Amino acid sequence: MTKLYPYKREVVQEIQDFGGRSLVGLDMGLGKSSISLYWKWKYLTDDDLTIVVCPASLKWNWKYEASHHLGMKSLVLSGSKPPSTGIITSRSLLIINYDILRFWIPQLKQLDPKLVIIDEVHFLLNRYSKRTVAVRELCRDVPYILGLGGTPLINRPAELWPTLNIIRPDKY
Repeated sequence: MTKLYPYKREVVQEIQDFGGRSLVGLDMGLGKSSISLYWKWKYLTDDDLTIVVCPASLKWNWKYEASHHLGMKSLVLSGSKPPSTGIITSRSLLIINYDILRFWIPQLKQLDPKLVIIDEVHFLLNRYSKRTVAVRELCRDVPYILGLGGTPLINRPAELWPTLNIIRPDKY
């Protein structure tokens, strides 16, 4: 396992202090993915399913990060037509991109995920977009949610509301 820098350990502790429902806004290259995966490793069990939602271009990077830093086995989901039989559940980490998420929601919800990591949260600017609606549906009843982004706020404060509402619906 890769040893975390002190600032990363501080962020992991801050996530825990917020009850595992946090927006992690660090600059690109500072390790948001390794921080969130380390939090999962430290505070959840191997049997607790985690789903990473990210842009398609980052799916294989997430798989590498999980394997390289923590030795986690993961499964990258693809295609807009999920298999009619169950998803392989021998993995504790499933990685899916925004554009196909809405097609997979019923199967993913049946797996009872404990943590959803939303990478590049600026993709959720519009609360009525298909991707935002899909992420909100996936996160409903999930105990832990981490939103990651180097630029979670692009233009207007209203654009941050959908993300905050998904992470902390009790507050926003």
